[in-house]
Amino acid sequence: MERGLLVEPSPNEESALQRIAFGFDQTDLRLDYLTRLKFLGM
Repeated sequence: MERGLLVEPSPNEESALQRIAFGFDQTDLRLDYLTRLKFLGM
């Protein structure tokens, strides 16, 4: 699996990333999205 900017996030992961960036509550985000975003270094 690639890391960094070579891999685009899925639409759901992108939505989760936007929610984090805008400061929305993160308690309802799926753990697998957060784990993958962290793995990708986002």
